[in-house]
Amino acid sequence: MKNRPEEMRKIEFKAWDSEKEVFTNFMIVDNVFKFMDKFTGVWFRDDEQKRFKLLQNTECIDENGKELTLKDKVKGFIILIYHCMDFEIENLIKEYELGEISEDYLDGYLKGVKDFKDNLIKVDMSVIK
Repeated sequence: MKNRPEEMRKIEFKAWDSEKEVFTNFMIVDNVFKFMDKFTGVWFRDDEQKRFKLLQNTECIDENGKELTLKDKVKGFIILIYHCMDFEIENLIKEYELGEISEDYLDGYLKGVKDFKDNLIKVDMSVIK
């Protein structure tokens, strides 16, 4: 079934000013993003997004009524995977003890988990506890 235009979900974005730590306005002029400094009213071009970041609205609300960004959802997904790995390790150890999987398989999985967790530390996933 084809989506008619009125049935398609509108994708919305917000702009974050990381220097002033506030959401701000943005516009696209001739395929160039311009961001407004809310305190001065001056518009800036920030092609490398060093100061201003575009965040996709997700229409998801957290327990405090705050809208989650796509970045929040990805971080939450990574936290979920992180904790599921510990549960999976327990199950694999039981399977190994029962002779259902090989030692090589278990060692490979454990190495993969260690590498994954080490990489999370490198990208500052300190929220994972």
